[in-house]
Amino acid sequence: LTVHRIRSSEIRQHRHLVVVQPHLDDAVLSCFALMRASRQITVVTVFSGLPDKSEPPARYDRLTNSDNPRARMTTRRREDRQALRSLGARHRHLDLLDAPYRASVPTLQSIAEAVLCAIPKTATALALPAGIGGHADHVRLGAASSRIVRRSGIGDVSFYADYPYAALYGWPS
Repeated sequence: LTVHRIRSSEIRQHRHLVVVQPHLDDAVLSCFALMRASRQITVVTVFSGLPDKSEPPARYDRLTNSDNPRARMTTRRREDRQALRSLGARHRHLDLLDAPYRASVPTLQSIAEAVLCAIPKTATALALPAGIGGHADHVRLGAASSRIVRRSGIGDVSFYADYPYAALYGWPS
């Protein structure tokens, strides 16, 4: 597997691009140009499960004046569907929970299995996060990426810089 940075002048059109993102909005923020250049797009959001109704608000919930994490995630999923629809993209929201709402860390195998089940058979290209930064979900999905690449059978694979983390930390050496 060879990894190289793609510059905007190198972006080519894909028949069916699948972008795997840790959280809602990550793909649009991190690889919009790649998505925009593709004919068909499916975005798979890994950590977009609905927290339990009794779950207390996490930091993001409090920052956005929400006292109900489940309602906040439901709203965010709806916003994600609308944003992706404007790009002509399909979405797949997986049921894995975001870091603040889970009791245990999912294994790399369970992450890879969930993503592989969500990739449409018609996919011709795959874009995955590089796993840059300090957020556990970004790092975990980045670590599971090699399993996803090997088992997907898709030969055209790109890794995108996770924003805003890549702007803060840069690409790993």
